[in-house]
Amino acid sequence: FDPKNLNAFSEKLEDITLKAGAIGGAITLGLKSVVTDATEFEKGLAEASTLVKTDFEKFKKLYSNQLLEISVSLGQEKSAVTKAFYDAISSGFYPKKALEIIKVAGKSAVAGVSDISTANNTLITVMKAWGLNLKEASDYIFKTVAKGRTTFTEIARNIGGVAAIISSAGVKFKEFSAIVAAATAKGLDTAQTMTSIREIVNALISPTTQAEKAFQKLGITVNKETLKQKGLVGTLKEITDAMKQAGLTEAEQAKMLSEIFGSVEAQKVVNMFIADHESFVNTLKEFQQVGGETDEAFKKMSQSTAFAFNRLSEAVTSTKNSFG
Repeated sequence: FDPKNLNAFSEKLEDITLKAGAIGGAITLGLKSVVTDATEFEKGLAEASTLVKTDFEKFKKLYSNQLLEISVSLGQEKSAVTKAFYDAISSGFYPKKALEIIKVAGKSAVAGVSDISTANNTLITVMKAWGLNLKEASDYIFKTVAKGRTTFTEIARNIGGVAAIISSAGVKFKEFSAIVAAATAKGLDTAQTMTSIREIVNALISPTTQAEKAFQKLGITVNKETLKQKGLVGTLKEITDAMKQAGLTEAEQAKMLSEIFGSVEAQKVVNMFIADHESFVNTLKEFQQVGGETDEAFKKMSQSTAFAFNRLSEAVTSTKNSFG
């Protein structure tokens, strides 16, 4: 009898036991994860059903498989998909339209390295504020990302605070997007750019007494109607051209711009425009048409290992059979 053999055997047995325990634990955790995933999915579906008159069982039968398909095909967490579905319906869209929205939102999330809930709310914000269709809203955002120095996430984070004011002033989304692209390409960050545009618009639609006097000196009229007719780029060009024609020195121009726009925030984009208005004009020309920007970005990102892993992860935890 050799104790060393017994110790070796004990060590092997302990190793086997630990591995078996680890495997068993992993299986238990995996099953728990699947059950939790299924429970959260059904809970989200139930919450969405409270927004319509259809009873839950019928609602579940109509939409559960479609939502699961979106989750698996786009690698988006099921709870996030049902949350996006809820948000779309609560924003006034019928469930059928809400499904269309979150499908594009899912592609936008993949293409923009974001999540479906964020993408969904961003697209809804743009659609509601500017009256654009779903594809246009997404394509303009991705064109902004391509032409500027910004990201989908940065645009999503900041657009909610400026959309209502800028759109109600008559500034089109294509022009707003072009200015964001041009300004961020020159180094101004997305938050400052959008804030600056908002403050410019505020100053032009409701000119102060000082601003009106400045416009009188320049021999021009600027108000909300000017913005609607000439656009923001056209209005800024009219102001800057009038200052040049008046023969104002740089110091006099700076003083007048302060009188017109007031805030330091507004003048950030204005000063960029004065320094190189052609880049803004040329960028705006590039934004006259969009088409396929979202699909192109999605195609590139869907080739990544991360996307494949996310799809696999959602497929493994799919609750389709439970709700089919």
